[in-house]
Amino acid sequence: MMRRLTLAALACGLAVLALAAAACDGGSSYGGSSSASPTRPAATAAASGTTPQAGGAQGQTVTVVAKDFSFTPDEVKLSGTGSVTFMLDNQGSAPHTFTVYRDEEHTQLVGGTGNVSGGQKGTVTVTLDKSGDYYFRCEIHPTQMQGEIKVP
Repeated sequence: MMRRLTLAALACGLAVLALAAAACDGGSSYGGSSSASPTRPAATAAASGTTPQAGGAQGQTVTVVAKDFSFTPDEVKLSGTGSVTFMLDNQGSAPHTFTVYRDEEHTQLVGGTGNVSGGQKGTVTVTLDKSGDYYFRCEIHPTQMQGEIKVP
C-alpha cells in the first residue's frame, strides 16, 4: 500500500513538472522577435566585462551572455538611436529571458525574448528611438539579473 502511494505521488509530481515546463517553454510574450534556435552572432561582448560599442545602432547586433544568474556585459553603450538586435546566449543551465525597458522601474516595456533554455540562444530586435538610458533584466530572475543600455 505504501509503495503504491509513493508511486502515485511521484507520478503526480512528474506531471506537475511537465506542465510547468510546457508553460515556461512558450514564445515571446514581450513583443519583438524570439528565437530559441542557435544563430550566428554578429558582435560578441568580451567575457572580461568590457562594454561593446555599437557602430551606429541601426542594424547592430549585440550579444549578451546569461550564466550563473548574471549578464555579461551588464552595461551596453551604443553610439546612437535606431534598431538593435540583442542576442541572449544562455550559457548556463537555468532558463532566462532578456527584456528591455525605457525606465529603471521596469514598467515601460520596449521588447524582449521569451524563455531561452540553457545552452540555447534567443534574439529580440528593438527600436531605441530616444537618447538616454534603457534597462534590461531577466523576467525569471528580475532582482539578480539586470543591466543598462546607454544611448547618446
